[in-house]
Formats: sequence, C-alpha cells, structure tokens
Amino acid sequence: MSFCFRCFPKMSWAWPQGDHDQLLFCAVSPDRDVALEQFSRWLSRNNIDDLTFREHRLLAAIAERFGKSLAHHSEYPRLAGLQRMLWTKSRMAINESLPMLRRLVEVGIDVMLIKGAARIALNESDQKARVAHDIDILIRYEDFQRAIELLVENGWRYDSGETLLSLKSRLSAIRGINLFKGRLGDIDLHQAAFKLNEPLRDGTQGLWGRAEKANFFGLELFVPSVEDRMVLAISHGGVDGHSHSDWLVDCALAASDEAFNWQRFVEIVVEQQIVVPSRIALGYLQQRLGVVIPDFVIDALEKADRQSLSGRWTELVLAKPMTDVSLPGWVLLPLIKILRIRYERRGRRSESQVVKVLRGRVQRKGGVNPEGEPALRSCIETEHVEAAGAYLCKIEMTVSLPAVNRRLEFELNSETRHIARLRARTVSRAPGIAIISFEGELGLLSEDVVLWVESRPVSQSRTKTKGLQQEKYEALPFVLNSAQLTRI
Repeated sequence: MSFCFRCFPKMSWAWPQGDHDQLLFCAVSPDRDVALEQFSRWLSRNNIDDLTFREHRLLAAIAERFGKSLAHHSEYPRLAGLQRMLWTKSRMAINESLPMLRRLVEVGIDVMLIKGAARIALNESDQKARVAHDIDILIRYEDFQRAIELLVENGWRYDSGETLLSLKSRLSAIRGINLFKGRLGDIDLHQAAFKLNEPLRDGTQGLWGRAEKANFFGLELFVPSVEDRMVLAISHGGVDGHSHSDWLVDCALAASDEAFNWQRFVEIVVEQQIVVPSRIALGYLQQRLGVVIPDFVIDALEKADRQSLSGRWTELVLAKPMTDVSLPGWVLLPLIKILRIRYERRGRRSESQVVKVLRGRVQRKGGVNPEGEPALRSCIETEHVEAAGAYLCKIEMTVSLPAVNRRLEFELNSETRHIARLRARTVSRAPGIAIISFEGELGLLSEDVVLWVESRPVSQSRTKTKGLQQEKYEALPFVLNSAQLTRI
C-alpha cells in the first residue's frame, strides 16, 4: 500500500517506458541528430517483424522525418515499404470517405475534421507521417441525426446491430458512432468532440466558435484551433493506455506552432476537466522528449488540479501504456475495462435514461420444436391499446439456440418509433429450444397502432461472419407465442 501511495501521485508513473519511449523520442525530440542516433541504436536491438500496429504508426512518422538519412541501414527498404503500405491504406480509406463528406457539405451540414484527418488537412505533406485509416468528423448537435440518416441512405452501416429507429432514440446519450462502407471506408461521426466529462453541447459549441477552415482534398472543411487540437489529442489519447501514440506527436507539432495560445489552452483543459491527463502528457513532452512547454503552463495545471486521490489513480492507470504494467494481463484488463467505461460515462446521460430495456428470462425446453415458422420479425395485434398511456407488456417467444453462450437482442418498435429493447442472455453453451419471456411497463402513444417484435444481430461487421462468430452475433429467428398489452 505504501508503494501505491508513493508512486501513483507522480505523473511520471504513467509515462511510456523502454523501447516505446525511445521510439517516441525519435519521432518527437527537437534534437534531430540525437534522435537519429538513438533510432539507429533502437534498430540494432529490435526486429520490425515483432512489432505491432502501434509501433508501425510511429515508424511511419520516423521514416518520414529522417528520410534518406536512414538509407545506410539494412532495414531501410522495409521501413520505406511499411511507410508506403500505411500511406496507401490511409489514402484508400480517405478516398472511400470523400464522396460522403462531399454529400454532407452539399446538403448544408457543417463538417469539422478532428484528430489525424485535421492534421492532414492543415498540412497535406503529413500524409506519410500520420496514419488515418478512419476519418473522425464532428457534426453540429442539431445536424447529427440528419447526418446519420444520410450516411445510412448512402449505404453506410453502423457497427451496432440495432435498427435505425432504435439508434435515433438514444442519440442524446452518445458522443459518436462508427460507420463503415466498402472495403476501407470508415467514418467516426461525433456530435461531441471532447471525450471526457463533457456536457453534451457546451464544450463542443465553444470548439465550433474557435474553428478555422482548411482544404481537405478539394473540400473546404472546418478544423479545430491549434489549442483545441492539442486538447482533443489529450482527451482521446491521454486515457487510452497508448493503444497508439500518434496523439503525442500531434501534441508536439501543435506546441511548436508560434500562434499557440497557452493561456487559452489551460482554460480549455480546466473547462473540460482533463487536468491530470494534460499534466501527464505535457510533463512527458517537456521533461523527457525536450519539447518546449512554458513553465507557467505546467504550474497553472498543477494549481488547477483538484482531482481526488481515487480519481487521480483512475486517470494514471488509464494513461499508462498497457505494455508497461507489470501485473498479468488477465488480472489488469478487466479492471482497465471497468475503469474506462465508468470514466467515459461521467458527465453524460446514461443509455438507460433514454432507452427502455426489458430483461428476458430464458427457460430451456429440451428437444421440443417450436410451433409455427420461425421469423426475424413478427407483428403484435394492438386492439387492446385504447389510448396513449402506460401498459403492462408480456411477450413470450420460442427460439432455437446455437451451441454458444451469447446475448439475445430483440426490439419492440412501431412503424415510426422505437419503444423498447428486449434483451436476454444464455448461461449454457448447450444448443436447444428455449422459451424467452419478457415483462415490463411501457409507454405507448395513440399512433402506435401496429407494433413489431424484431430480432437483431448483436453487432455488425464489414464482412459476413461465419462459423462461431456467426452463431454468437447473428439475429436469431423466433416464433412469437403470445403478446399481451394491459392498461395500467
């Protein structure tokens, strides 16, 4: 316990270590000669074949920085090939997304590029140094639903398995959604830019007010101010366990901008309540990588740090690279996952506040086959719905379960709106027939004349799933045995 109290309050505990730290030094350090020499030593100790995508992204930045200065290394052709492969994939992903971005602009929706796409828009030569396999864009709050509908109309799919009616019913509880199309098209659509502790509109509205325009492959789109770009980088990357570290390179570039307003930066950081992640990131950039950060900024952030001890522990654990933690992964990963979910949900409405969920009870039925033809969608007769109000809903269905432990997802919708999610989970991997019962109170409107129960996949992927993945995530046909609606 004394070790925890001694180490955890120190921001440096969460800094990258070892070979990863050295790669960051090579990519960022203002002393080019020292960085080049250190990278030569790094190459002598490491095999490119053993590296992950996280290191590949940094190698692309290093290869672009030093160019032909690395030509005498035997690994140079492989570095150049790796850089070109990442650049090619980024350009292909951008090319598949550009028509949709253009369409959004044509219908009058403002689009702001954030993260890697913003950096490329401001400096097209950074394409080879900054990997951008997905395009992160921010849409104004009032246009968010229209943008999603437009993407879906144009063949883009979101990764959750729900209907569009269900998705639209919970938009006030989400910050963004990932959509994909084709082989590489990938757009992260955000209505709130800052990842942590943000009231849904306020911080993002300020960001729009400070934004500027930039050319992105022929499109005039918004990009955040240089101060906001650094805050966004820390907000998203500073509590992500360094799943990738491009964001630190982005921060170093922003800090070198002569127009950077450090006082404004501190104000935004305090407003968005990301003081501890900012202290970790700026301390590392200044003290380890040699990036010029004014001392008054470090002092101002330290004075503004009002985080509780438990909150600081959480932020330090989330910031520390997973590869630098000595605890076994099977012990740490569940803890990190719980901490991250709880941390990112702070300051926003929970999904349970905007979406009605009925939990189902699963009863095994042995080998008895269901009566009737299983289907993915079934209509409920609503002759007992006399007027708008609260109703007790009882639904019973029969489902043939695969030999896998999985979630079961259903929806209750009218023709025009989402009413409730119906969720259950199997606890056995044995295949067979099961009866699933749902019961709960629902609010119905007078226009809910026709109701539908619909089976939904747990999630959607870019390619068609097969085998075990298909059994675990696909929508399951069902037979609707009974459905009762009783006025309360």
